[in-house]
Amino acid sequence: MKNKKIYISLLGVMILYSVLWLVPKTDSPKLNLRDILLPARNVKLIAVGDLNMGRHTGQQLLKGDIAFPFAYITDYLKDADIAFGNLESQLADLDGETQSPTNEY
Repeated sequence: MKNKKIYISLLGVMILYSVLWLVPKTDSPKLNLRDILLPARNVKLIAVGDLNMGRHTGQQLLKGDIAFPFAYITDYLKDADIAFGNLESQLADLDGETQSPTNEY
């Protein structure tokens, strides 16, 4: 039964895209249904490695400087359609500590 629901959903999506593909494009600057529902052809993706929000960076964040981790790359990241990175630190309330004094991990 579960597979049947998946197939019906996929069929519905395929029919919707087929119909939208047939919608004629106009020279009008207004957006038409096809422009709204079909994804862009080009997407700029930026992927970065590990983001560690602990230690010195965490202390700056606790002081209220939330732009600190990205101060030198903000404009570069804003240029992307999709940007993601790997959060390589915990998010926890440690009473003002950003790294455990007894455990470096």
